[in-house]
Amino acid sequence: MYNLMKIDDAFKKALDAYTRYDVMSTNKLCAARCCNEIKKVIFHDPATIVYWNDGTKTVVKSHGERFDPEKGLAMAIVKYLGGDHYYKQIIKKWTSDFEEVEDA
Repeated sequence: MYNLMKIDDAFKKALDAYTRYDVMSTNKLCAARCCNEIKKVIFHDPATIVYWNDGTKTVVKSHGERFDPEKGLAMAIVKYLGGDHYYKQIIKKWTSDFEEVEDA
């Protein structure tokens, strides 16, 4: 008869190793994809325009806030990787209840 505790432990270790490897591989793939696929970036307040090597372009604009090139580029990458509709849903979901607190 098999020792179920040993099998369970082995399964957990294998799953943990696979998950860690999968996350690391996905991060590397995503980073490589973004870095290698950007052809040109134009910062033109309030817009950030990214031209990609596949011939497409992504445009994001700041609305009602100070223009931030770093944020614009990050949002353009997220929009490119996740698609226009999906990225807007995620951003709204996690930021809709945010209340900015002023420094005292």
